[in-house]
Amino acid sequence: MESMAGVMEAYREENPDGPILGSRSEEEMLDILMPVCAPAWKGAEGKTDKEMLAQFYTLAKRIWDAESAGLGEEEREEYVKWLEDMRTSGFSEDSIREANSSVSNKMLGMMRGEKVLAAGILMYDSGVDVVTSVIKEMGEEENSFAAYKGQAKDVFVPGSLMGINRTSKNQEMAALLLEAMLDNHSWEGMAVNKAQWNENMREHVTEDGGPYATMGGAESDGSLSYTLDLYQSSEEDIPYSAFSRHLPW
Repeated sequence: MESMAGVMEAYREENPDGPILGSRSEEEMLDILMPVCAPAWKGAEGKTDKEMLAQFYTLAKRIWDAESAGLGEEEREEYVKWLEDMRTSGFSEDSIREANSSVSNKMLGMMRGEKVLAAGILMYDSGVDVVTSVIKEMGEEENSFAAYKGQAKDVFVPGSLMGINRTSKNQEMAALLLEAMLDNHSWEGMAVNKAQWNENMREHVTEDGGPYATMGGAESDGSLSYTLDLYQSSEEDIPYSAFSRHLPW
């Protein structure tokens, strides 16, 4: 975080206006930074490490100060309206938080020129393809991607937790449920089974190495905002080990 704060402050000195990470509120910024820092706030005995927590908020404030210094009133108003629209449409606060912190969404915003840096959480395996495809689209000579560290490292963020009652009379059913959960995963999240992870990370390979899909987005007036060809990411694009270290096996 220290290096991120320094980079953002240096950039802001040379570029007084415009977004850097593209965060439009303190909450959005914290949602990006907290996951790779929160595990460090507990000491060996489970007590809160006040020094680490204070360090986090000090650095987070430096990062936000650098970001917010370039935010105009129009950007702030647009964000408030976006939040209102999301809530009116029935999105939960968790869903809004996920949309704000998804690194895939951040990378698409960088491709559209909405920010100069992208940081966020990788929430599903095909999200890697979005990241590497954006880099391919923008130019691999000028852009790169890596798993970053905060106060902690190798962080896996569980989206949900499941418990099985050992005294339940339905042990066989519980075992089948657990097996299904470990063997695969739903649309969101990462597979926590190593074999399934490796399979999922290569399921979109094409014979000619071309794109397996194209995605796009639209503006509020219906006009096309962007299109992006999606390519299966490979170990040449980014080492899978950089991601697998963060998974709980």
